[in-house]
Amino acid sequence: MEAWEAPLEVQAALAPVQEALRRPPPGAYRLVGEAWEGERLWSRHEVALTYLPPLLPQEVAW
Repeated sequence: MEAWEAPLEVQAALAPVQEALRRPPPGAYRLVGEAWEGERLWSRHEVALTYLPPLLPQEVAW
């Protein structure tokens, strides 16, 4: 497995996405990840999931 982190100059542009993913509303979601090199799509993966509401309030959850 390879870990990847966005370059510093790109990270600021990703901040709204990170904030949106911190506390999504409960419901059905589809996560899609793609790896591109130029115009060539190397890999694409899709995962369907259902996000349930937390059992404990955010102040109590660890």
